[in-house]
Amino acid sequence: MAAAIPWVVKALPYIQTAAAVKGVYDANKARNDAKAAQAQNVAQAQQQAAAMETQMAAQTKAQQEAAAAAKAKLETEQAKYAEEKATADKTATELAAKADEERRKAGERSASAIRARTRGGRRALLSEARLNPEVGILGTQSNNLTGM
Repeated sequence: MAAAIPWVVKALPYIQTAAAVKGVYDANKARNDAKAAQAQNVAQAQQQAAAMETQMAAQTKAQQEAAAAAKAKLETEQAKYAEEKATADKTATELAAKADEERRKAGERSASAIRARTRGGRRALLSEARLNPEVGILGTQSNNLTGM
């Protein structure tokens, strides 16, 4: 066994060097694996960012289309409202004109009736005594009205 020990003692520096080289190799491999994992994480994050960007662009486009549709609907409703308002204003103006005309005619009728009562005296009575304006005053009534 004594002969075996000098061989181990002679090989010990080589064994220590091999162990150190293996440690360096393992550390280098671990560092390279960490770099690869980090690169993979960066690539995955970039893919997620691109997917989010695409999704945001699609959502933005959908919102812009919805906004354009809402704007078109609003413009249509405003045009319809303006048309209905113009029609309502026209109808109100026509109704006001008709009401004014009827008031004027009623005023003229009442004024002519008042004039006939105040000025006409007998004529007003004669006109009330007529049964039929086309026939005229009946003979018996004319004697009573004129006092004859």
